[in-house]
Amino acid sequence: MIIVIMDLIETFYNDILAALGLDKMDALGRLAFYRLMILLLSALLMWFAFWFFKRILKPVVSRIVEHTQVSWDDHLFNEKVLNTTCHLIPPIVLFLMVPVIFYPFPDIRMPEQDEAFRHFCYAMTKIYMVAVVIRWCFVVLSSIRLITDEMLDHRNSYVLGVIQLFKIIIGFVGFIIIVSILINRSPVALFAGLGAAATILMLVFKDSILGLVAGVQLSSNDMLRKGDWITVPQSGADGYVEEISLSTVKVRNFDNTITTIPPYSLISQSFQNWRGMQTSDGRRVRRSLLIDTTTIHRCSEQECREIAATGLIDVAACPENERVNLILFCRAMECFLRSENELVNTDMKLMVRQMPVTAQGLPVEFYFFLRDKEWVTYEHNMSTLIARIMTLVPRFGLKLYQAPSGRDLLVLNAAREAESQHVSDVPSGR
Repeated sequence: MIIVIMDLIETFYNDILAALGLDKMDALGRLAFYRLMILLLSALLMWFAFWFFKRILKPVVSRIVEHTQVSWDDHLFNEKVLNTTCHLIPPIVLFLMVPVIFYPFPDIRMPEQDEAFRHFCYAMTKIYMVAVVIRWCFVVLSSIRLITDEMLDHRNSYVLGVIQLFKIIIGFVGFIIIVSILINRSPVALFAGLGAAATILMLVFKDSILGLVAGVQLSSNDMLRKGDWITVPQSGADGYVEEISLSTVKVRNFDNTITTIPPYSLISQSFQNWRGMQTSDGRRVRRSLLIDTTTIHRCSEQECREIAATGLIDVAACPENERVNLILFCRAMECFLRSENELVNTDMKLMVRQMPVTAQGLPVEFYFFLRDKEWVTYEHNMSTLIARIMTLVPRFGLKLYQAPSGRDLLVLNAAREAESQHVSDVPSGR
């Protein structure tokens, strides 16, 4: 087939020479003019093919994609993918034209350097094609990542890691093919010889291999997702996961600093994931107030009437042996928290309990869940409820413990001095 085509080209070429009056040139001159003409023709074909795909086919494909009902093709056939695809055409045309440019005419004796130059041009064309194909594969993989992010609601942990792994494999295979072209060896032979270099390759890609294994474990067990709030004490990370790749997990801390963590360290060490709290019906509050133990006592009838007047608890319904101000306070605070059902999720665990006595007093712990889990709103609601509870403590005849401050010591010292002055002013009787 190629012989027939070349015969037609040679006939056409001879006609052109005759028309230009150059048919009297020697063989080498005719060959040089032929190659120059075919080279210009190849450049024209490359430009036309690129122009046709970029100006004609690309807009048609873009319009078809815009009118489809699905969204994945918007990423797979985006502007960058189509532009890169257009750049595939010129090297293909050039590769097909190289045999035509260097066609060995039987009636012309080729120079000795011609064969070497032909192999060089073949090699450069192949390398050009491999490089463009690798770039096209990288762009398509990036588009696939955008598709998976959209389809999986940005939650698939290791799509980026898997795509990075494929990019590494494609880049490595492309590098081997380019080397095989340069040394004129089969790529299969080079791959077979990589067995001896496996140890070095594993050392070079150690982090990527460990990251891939860790990614499979984290993903299969659903331990980590993009957008999760995690706390890693060993790394000082406390914030939201922004990116998960083969080698790093990027966490944006609440002070807007970025902490990078190797994925395999999340498997070998422990970390706290707050996703369960974020997806639950409430965020836990666990706060304690220290009660002065000297103020705990059995309530008198007058105190019971005053406590009942608060409307927080029905004292008359309480057994006689439970009419202790601390017990009534705990029962009343549970009723108070349950009444705040707009802020407190009363369907979840709620209790007010006593903790072991300490040297600073008796801790009373308030354990409940707030409905709003957003950080700022959560802190405001919690502070409001605890402050209101603190204002109710004196109404039960209780006092909060607070370590003496410098002002307390000054007041105490002034009281002692006043008492000493008063004693010294009293005349002693004889």
